[in-house]
Parts: sequence; C-alpha cells; structure tokens
Amino acid sequence: MNTGEKIIALDSGLFPDLNNEDKNKLKDELIIVQKRENVIYTAQEFLNSASISLKIASELGLGNSPLAQDLSTAINYGQATFSAVTSFMSGDYIQAISSITGLLGGGGPDIA
Repeated sequence: MNTGEKIIALDSGLFPDLNNEDKNKLKDELIIVQKRENVIYTAQEFLNSASISLKIASELGLGNSPLAQDLSTAINYGQATFSAVTSFMSGDYIQAISSITGLLGGGGPDIA
C-alpha cells in the first residue's frame, strides 16, 4: 500500500480502533511522508530528463561542447546531492556521507 492509499484507508475508517486524535496524528505524518516522496520523485524525474537530454545532445555530436560538459558536471553534482539527501532521509548515514565526500573530494586514489 503506497502512502496515498494509506491516507485513503485511514480516512475511510479502515482502522476503527484508532481514536480521532491518533488518526489525525497519523494522517499528518503520512501527509509529510507523501510530500517528501513527491519531492524525491520530482527531483529524480528532473535528473533523469536532464541526463536523457544530455545523451541526445551527445548523440547529435554536441557532447564535446563546453556547455554539454558543464551540464554533465551539473547533473553529476545533482545526482550525488540527490543520493546524499535520500540516503540521509532513509537513515543510511554511511551512504549519505559517501555521497557528500564524493561531492567534496571526488577523484582521489581508491584505498580499497
């Protein structure tokens, strides 16, 4: 059940054991989760569209232009930032730190 369906189920009285205060509290939390999911979805769609546009430009022979290279760098930073934020929000702090250090340091020798 996705978050929207959970909100509908809550509103339809599917959980009769919950009192109104608990229902309202749970609904408020679900609305926050749904908004967060919408932001994540929108950001991911934007990054995907930008990547596809850059790929098309490259296939048309425009991939070596300074603008295309700058866009590629911006997309890479956007994807790393997106990864860091979503990892942090999901509680995967090690991955979030890894994404942030990749943004800041990027390109040092692999010690593994």
